Amino acid sequence: MTPARRASISATALSLALACASLAYTASFDLDPFDSAELALVAVTAGLGHPPSQPAHTMLGWLVTRGPVAPLTALAWLSIAPAALAFWLAIRSSIVTRAAPDPLRTRALFAALSLACVGLAPVRAVSTRVEVYALAACFTVGALALARSGTTRSLAASSALWGLAGATNPVLAAQGAWAILAPLLRARRWLAALSVSVGAVSTTLASYAYAFAARAREEQTLVWDAPRDARSLWRLLSARDFAANVSLTATTWLSNALWFLWDLTRAGVTPLLALGLWGLARKDEHGRHPWLGGLLFSWVVGVAMVAANAPYRGENPDYGGYVLISCALASAGCARLLRALDGERPRAANLVALSLLATGALLALRDGRSSHGTRAIATRALEAAPQRAIAVLSSDHLLFSALYLQGVEGLRRDVVVLNPGWASSRWAWRWAQARDPSLLVDLSPGRSRERRLALSLERRADGRAVVAEDTALLALAGGGESCPRALLWSSREGCDPSARSTVETVRWIRDGAARARAARSRWDQRLYWSTALVFGQSARSLGCAGIAARAFAAALGQEPPLLRACGGRPMPARPVDLLTVSEDTVREELDRTRPLAAAMQ
Repeated sequence: MTPARRASISATALSLALACASLAYTASFDLDPFDSAELALVAVTAGLGHPPSQPAHTMLGWLVTRGPVAPLTALAWLSIAPAALAFWLAIRSSIVTRAAPDPLRTRALFAALSLACVGLAPVRAVSTRVEVYALAACFTVGALALARSGTTRSLAASSALWGLAGATNPVLAAQGAWAILAPLLRARRWLAALSVSVGAVSTTLASYAYAFAARAREEQTLVWDAPRDARSLWRLLSARDFAANVSLTATTWLSNALWFLWDLTRAGVTPLLALGLWGLARKDEHGRHPWLGGLLFSWVVGVAMVAANAPYRGENPDYGGYVLISCALASAGCARLLRALDGERPRAANLVALSLLATGALLALRDGRSSHGTRAIATRALEAAPQRAIAVLSSDHLLFSALYLQGVEGLRRDVVVLNPGWASSRWAWRWAQARDPSLLVDLSPGRSRERRLALSLERRADGRAVVAEDTALLALAGGGESCPRALLWSSREGCDPSARSTVETVRWIRDGAARARAARSRWDQRLYWSTALVFGQSARSLGCAGIAARAFAAALGQEPPLLRACGGRPMPARPVDLLTVSEDTVREELDRTRPLAAAMQ
């Protein structure tokens, strides 16, 4: 091997290492909000996640967690490494040809470009925690790169990778359809295009055989929908459990799309797209525009998918997953521009490389490290529950984190965790009864999920407490006096002297919020603010304005000397979405509550 070749390989390895290090710097390697805890749970315990179930991620996750590395650390790298590799593959495929290998300088340029691209907020949001998007993007970009050569062997490998992408996230796999098939169709290679498509679909469907294998474990771990046959598998794939949540009009869709485009522009993704389109519009040595149509198609599909979310919430980091393919292809276009600049103006190329390196480093340092607020809140919720309590948890962030702590780490397995959204699903009740045979449930057809949950809570054993995030849910427990219990709320059987519990909770919120502020972790701050909001609003609905004021002030780092015992009747508190809680929301609640608390004092 020549010295130039060794130097080129070293530069290539360095580009991957820099991108991985940049993502790993702000990864929590722990439980995170949104779907992360659920994906970690089903991977470690060989279960089955929410539709469309992502069997490829689960199986790979199960394999990587069998080693000596901590499960959550191994699963986080299943996002970090594929994200870095996806951008590396796209850039390398765009600027490297067999006829003209890249010089070392160009390698250094695309190393800097890779580092800057993985620093974009939407990319980092889905690549630094346990998620499926980065893995699906890596499979899809790998399929695109292999399909470029057009040989029989490379098309077969491309088909297999494309099928694995479909078994990880079908939307990201669909985003690569144009870039993979359009060149074959233009060349009138109809049979090749059909073979690639059929092979990909077959690979995806074959991976779903895992769903039937996982059903044998439905009593030990989460197996969503527990499919038994083709009909029940179709129910899973078509996300029938989520059908009641679908509500979208054309006007709402258009509004959501415009807001998403605005959010992407502020995050720096739209400028990257514009530069990528400029670069891909340049003809290659064969007089073609490779991936130009693929970039536009992936962008349209990604934006359309995000705009279909109702309601649209710009703070949701999962939205970034649907622009990963577009960002990777845009980075390839930017690499072509840089290569041209390197050939025409080497000094300017050096300046651009240094600017990209600095940009990537600043983006990596911007958000800081996570302070693991998700684990802290879920742990506190379980530890605060009375013995053999029934915990009715609504938010995904708290629900799946609690299930992971129970199922993998063995924390408070005496507590039965129920979810109101699952109350209409037989598989969820079978799973709950497997963990606690004394749980009674009426599975007769025609029962609403609210009534089914209410009957189960009413028929619980005497003295068994019910805890919930919302006092409205406690109305299903058969009435009785309610009082604050740590972060949640308990029916009368679970109440102990409220003053001590309240003081401990307020102190815990204050300390956790302070740690999150010190770590500059915006997501952890939102989690602690949302905890204060749930606790404070529930306290206020029970006539405990002083307790509410203390909770809100603690989240903001303030210490008002107001504290009153719990009293009054249980009243429904406003449900809180952890995703949308901000410091302003908590401050507004404190401003409303403080005068009332002072008057009561």
